[in-house]
This record gives sequence, C-alpha cells and structure tokens, in this order.
Amino acid sequence: MANLHDLIDAGRLVARTSELVQIPSVNPFDDPMTDDTGEQLAGEWLAEHLDRLGWSPTFDVVDEGRPNVLATGPGGDGDVLCLSGHLDTVGVTGYDDPFSGAVANGRIHGRGTCDMKGALVAFLEVAEVLAESNTELAGRVMIAAIADEEHAMHGSAHAGAAGPIADHLIVGEPTSLAICPAHKGQYAFPIRTEGRAVHSSIKHEGVNAIEHMMQIMRMLGEYEAEIRANEPHDLLGLARSGRSLKSASGNWPQGGTATAGASVSRSSTPGRWTLHAMRRWCSQRSGRCRPEPCRTCSRRAPVQPMHRTWVAQRSSGVPAA
Repeated sequence: MANLHDLIDAGRLVARTSELVQIPSVNPFDDPMTDDTGEQLAGEWLAEHLDRLGWSPTFDVVDEGRPNVLATGPGGDGDVLCLSGHLDTVGVTGYDDPFSGAVANGRIHGRGTCDMKGALVAFLEVAEVLAESNTELAGRVMIAAIADEEHAMHGSAHAGAAGPIADHLIVGEPTSLAICPAHKGQYAFPIRTEGRAVHSSIKHEGVNAIEHMMQIMRMLGEYEAEIRANEPHDLLGLARSGRSLKSASGNWPQGGTATAGASVSRSSTPGRWTLHAMRRWCSQRSGRCRPEPCRTCSRRAPVQPMHRTWVAQRSSGVPAA
C-alpha cells in the first residue's frame, strides 16, 4: 500500500478551496433567499466530485435551496467514520470582493475559506487519496456537508433525526490543527412577558410586563450564580450565559406595558447544565409558563422546532419564565 500522506496533493487542495470559495453560500438567516444565499450550488459542486469517485452522494433537503449533502465511500462492515462540515457561511456586508478565492502571499482570500470550505475540500481530498491508493477499509468513511450551521442548525437537526448513523465523528472547524475532544454546546431562546396596557384613568387595572421581565432577569442571574458555584468542566471550564432586553410594546407609562421581550443564550458543558436543567430550575421558582414554537423553526417542516418562546403570564404572584 502506498503511503497515503504522500498522495495528498497540496496544489489540488488550494485550487479546489479557491474554487469552492467562489461559489457563494451565505446563510440568509431569516431574510429572503438571493443569488448569493443558500447551500445548493456549493452542495452540487461537492456532490459532483464525490459522485465521480463512486461515493453516490445524496441530497437531504432541509429547506428550499438548502440541502445537506451526504455520501459514504466503499468499504467493509466495520465502524463508520463521519467527516462533517457545513456548507454555509456568514454574511459578506462590507466586503469588497468576498468571493474572489484569490491566492496571494500564502493565503486564500474569501468568505468561508477557513470556516469552513477548506475543511470540506480536505474531506474531499481524503476521498481522492483513498480512491487513488485503492485502499480497502474495514469500515467506511462518510462525508456530511451540512446546511444552516451559522444560524438555526436546521441542517444538523435534520441529519440527526433522519440521517445515517456514524460510529465516530470528526468536525473540521478551524482550530489551528489542535485536537479538540470536547466543546461547549449552545442554546438560545426568547422570553416574552405579558402585561396589560390601559388608559391612565384606570391605571390601577394595568399590569407592567417590564416589571415581570425584571423579575425573570434577576432569577436568571441567580441561576448563573448557582452555576458558577459548581466545579468547572476539566477541559471547558464553566458554562456561560447572556441575556438582554429586546423590546416592549403597548407601552403606557401611566397604565402598564402589554408585552416585553428578551433573549437568553447560554453555553453548556457535557453532562451539565442543559436546557432541560435550566427549564426545571426556572419552573421550580416561578408560576405559570407555556412554551411556544419559534415562528422561524415551525414553518420549516419536517424539522422539529429547536427554539421556544417562554411566555410568562401574571396570574396572582411572580410571573413565570
């Protein structure tokens, strides 16, 4: 068997990364799709190369113009190793030539070069080397190019719910080649408190949703303090959180505020302080709470909604979170 490392073609890696960078795949977030957004064209580019190598790629459509591309190479019945990366990039506002793919001074220039089209091309090079060397594997290698990593993670949720199963996983996020055996998770969700805006002549009947939100913010601060009192994860340290007040509507200074909105985000460490743990913690210290599906997520069937709005309503006591 040839030395597989010697078969890696650096020139091919550079040329293909430059080529893929020139194919826009900006995540639209919640905006309408344009010619520069969506993963379809980048996915077709990758699939064409994998198909040539006999990997039989499939398109798992997450949303219109937004597929996951999945392909498994030849091999035996042993373990499956998945090489995973995302097809989308963040935005390009303020960039003069974001998709140039220009190679200069030892670097490839353009949006997504590191995060993470370079990794996708590296995975493709693995497939090339395996084919050129006629390597027979005891198991198989899978390549999973995922949509919507930069925003709502719908591609990951879709692959997790309906995609193929792998025994081992390597994610190609840029780490300066450091091996990262663990990483923090993240979740985010909005909170809305409901009050009642009334005319100042009957302000005693009004309810201020902002005051409710202030109670929730204080409660989340207590939650953060409780987390910090725990032992940190050996590799990742402590989970962190952030919260900010976003909006208020139906605002009558002398007669209450109808609704107030805030957003909460926090990281999580393996086996500790998950979203479910946070919900349990908050529900033990609050009154009523009902979750609502995120409007953005719920319209993208069949993906299970990933976000929830916590609606806090005043009954007779502390509002819920």
